[in-house]
Amino acid sequence: MPELRQRGVDAIAIQKERPDLEGQDDDVVLRTATVERRVVVTNNVRDFAPLVEDFGLRGDTHFGVIFTDDATFPRTHAGIGLIVRALAGFVEGAPDTIC
Repeated sequence: MPELRQRGVDAIAIQKERPDLEGQDDDVVLRTATVERRVVVTNNVRDFAPLVEDFGLRGDTHFGVIFTDDATFPRTHAGIGLIVRALAGFVEGAPDTIC
């Protein structure tokens, strides 16, 4: 995501920058993120929450999963701005005063 990279955050969007991961199983996405030392940001709670639990039960590690939702961060231009500011604040350790 160029907006986050402009703020010094090493971020990628699978759809635009990692087409090799688009359509892959969520397990592959989380394992790839782990190898690349990345946090996954997704609104796919239904699939990722059990996956994160399975990782923990198996003793596998990852760098985290941040869950979002379309109500809080709609997939509009304004919504993308909100999530960029929220993630940048999270990375910087700022209190959550954005939403």
